[in-house]
Amino acid sequence: QKELADELEKRWKDYGFDKVEKPEYKALLSFPDTENPTRITIKYKNGTIIRQIKGEEQDGGGKGIIQPFLGYSPSGFAEGELVYVNYGRVQDFELL
Repeated sequence: QKELADELEKRWKDYGFDKVEKPEYKALLSFPDTENPTRITIKYKNGTIIRQIKGEEQDGGGKGIIQPFLGYSPSGFAEGELVYVNYGRVQDFELL
């Protein structure tokens, strides 16, 4: 990453930019909890499980592979009614 930033800085200076800054940021991202992997459960109102999906690669991944997760989302549980939104486009949500 640093090499790319250095290369961009060099090129922008070569292009004639008067001032090029490279601020350093500390990104706050959550990482997957390997002890409590992501899981999606669809249930009937009486609690009977219809389908449960593990948050892992289809082939199970290999050792050291980080499983899929949403880095910008908080950890926890979400619960609610299942809503069909077609493709999830803005116009699909507007129809709700």
